[in-house]
Amino acid sequence: MADQLVALEPHVVPLCDRAASGRRLVALDGSQAQRAPGLDPDDWRSLHAWFLGSPGRRADADNVRRLATDALRALLTNLRRIAAGADRHQSRYGDLVRLAAWFDESPDDRAHELWAAAFGLYGGRHLSFAAETEGDPVPSTRSWWDAPAAEVPVGLRMRGDRQAGGRAAARADYTAAKQARLAERAEQEARLRAAAAELAAHAGPLSDLRVSDEARSAFLDLYAAALTRAGRPLGPTDTARAELRTSVTSLSLDVRREPGAAVRLRSPAGTLVLRDLAIELSTAEPAEAQVRRAEA
Repeated sequence: MADQLVALEPHVVPLCDRAASGRRLVALDGSQAQRAPGLDPDDWRSLHAWFLGSPGRRADADNVRRLATDALRALLTNLRRIAAGADRHQSRYGDLVRLAAWFDESPDDRAHELWAAAFGLYGGRHLSFAAETEGDPVPSTRSWWDAPAAEVPVGLRMRGDRQAGGRAAARADYTAAKQARLAERAEQEARLRAAAAELAAHAGPLSDLRVSDEARSAFLDLYAAALTRAGRPLGPTDTARAELRTSVTSLSLDVRREPGAAVRLRSPAGTLVLRDLAIELSTAEPAEAQVRRAEA
């Protein structure tokens, strides 16, 4: 449907004029003939917005399709979860009733062991800190009544602090990492400026050009940004534009649909051919450079 709308776009106005000619027909009672919606070009713009979208806005049909897909996925996930849990208990009621029956049937000593095993309420053996017992070790199985008193550190006794005191650790020095990141960013910006300057040397309509891999990547980024801003397939009268600004140059790329045209881009990474498209590069002096030149 979207492709058909793009193909019909140049003929919408004459088709509407031809179809609306019936509005001039007058019946015997003096009333005019009525036609269905679609005789006004504005109706077609709404149809375009639904199926193709507009610059900076996705098509409504794509949004509806995405919402329906998300809803179906959520429904399938819930159904899968319900089906997986159908064969097991959804609560611990049965387990608690079974445990209560075991308590009821067990003698006292067995019930205490069952209580400790079920809820993890074992008898305490020692505190959770390393006591100084290297000279006279005390096994963890000895009762508190028979074991000697342990020296509890003041920090643990007063504040509950389990960490051993001492010098504070030195602050981590991230100077080297910051310098490395700054150098990496400066290198990336230098490569981008060089790629923009290389593309600026080919300003004008493009047909066959040979560039480096960095310039090829910058060109493809501009091309993708232009198509993204267009928001829909290019029509015969549409022009998609994207800009790249650096400290030394300002580069603009315009993309138009032109049947039979071709743009060939050669680089060490390979050859890229864009068919049925007309692409033009234009340059301008950035504002920062103009200010520096005026101050000089």
